[in-house]
Amino acid sequence: MSVESSNSTNPSLIQRIRNDDSSAWRELVELYTPLIAHWCRKKGLQPPAIQDCIQDVFYAVLKSLVHFRPNGTTGCFRAWLWTITRNKIVDSVRKDERSQSAEGGTTGLVRVLAIPDMQDEDEPTDGPSFNQLIHRALNQVVSIFL
Repeated sequence: MSVESSNSTNPSLIQRIRNDDSSAWRELVELYTPLIAHWCRKKGLQPPAIQDCIQDVFYAVLKSLVHFRPNGTTGCFRAWLWTITRNKIVDSVRKDERSQSAEGGTTGLVRVLAIPDMQDEDEPTDGPSFNQLIHRALNQVVSIFL
């Protein structure tokens, strides 16, 4: 199996989910939960916020998977998932900011500047944590063919 194929989500998995196959949904959740958590940690979310974000991401996937159309490029589903995750991370940071007491002056400016600007970022796929996630995913896929 090539490294390039590890960046792709099996189209049959997506189709099985669209056909209400609960085992396919569990497979997708098992496969992508560690990656979503990794992205959240890299953006500075704390464990409770990470768990909330993961739930929000999968809820958004469930609602919008019917509209997902692969464009034939490697990593298309993962890029779509990253976009959803990035948006949910921003929502989480905004929600956290709203729940804290208002501050003005320099303190307020420092807090505003600390909000990550993720509009133009690519998905974070560097470092040993990401490589471990790829190996875990490959091991799950290999079991299908053995």
